[in-house]
Amino acid sequence: YSGKMDEAIALCDRFHEKPAARVVKQALVRATQPEELIRNNVEIAVNESVQTLQKRTSFLAMLANVATLLGLFGTIAGLIASFEAVGQADPQQKSALLAAGISAAMNATLLGLAVAIPSMVAFSFLVHRQNELIAEVDQAAIRAMDLLRTKVLLGESVAVPRATLRLETAPSPGAGGVLSTAPADRRKEAA
Repeated sequence: YSGKMDEAIALCDRFHEKPAARVVKQALVRATQPEELIRNNVEIAVNESVQTLQKRTSFLAMLANVATLLGLFGTIAGLIASFEAVGQADPQQKSALLAAGISAAMNATLLGLAVAIPSMVAFSFLVHRQNELIAEVDQAAIRAMDLLRTKVLLGESVAVPRATLRLETAPSPGAGGVLSTAPADRRKEAA
């Protein structure tokens, strides 16, 4: 028991930068404690991993939105300058001033979109990858709890009622999940 547990913890330590390894380690370190304490600690580790994964992703979406708005601002400023020029300029200069204002407006739009489009593509890619990693962390937590419950690593039972783990995910995408226990009969009914 102790040797296998130490090997499993050492393996998690080798991959300490991986969120799933950190979650599994928290379950293994507390394997001899009651299931409720193990589950609470695993939930904390899952939530910390989810927060770490989601920490900076929203800044990319904000950058895309602000770039679009700045492009729109430049467009409006250029059009205002164009119409002011048309109203106040000499007839010979009107077309040149109008063209310069429209050019500034179009350049502002182009620059805003040139920043916003790649930012949104990168954001979508990163959110997709983030959701995959969160699902991986959730699955690692469930598997760790199942392994401890079925005595694969312990060789002895943890003194808790027999129940089946399931993952209840929050409604927002990438929000992570919460471990809970439910009787196997209720899980079959839900499926």
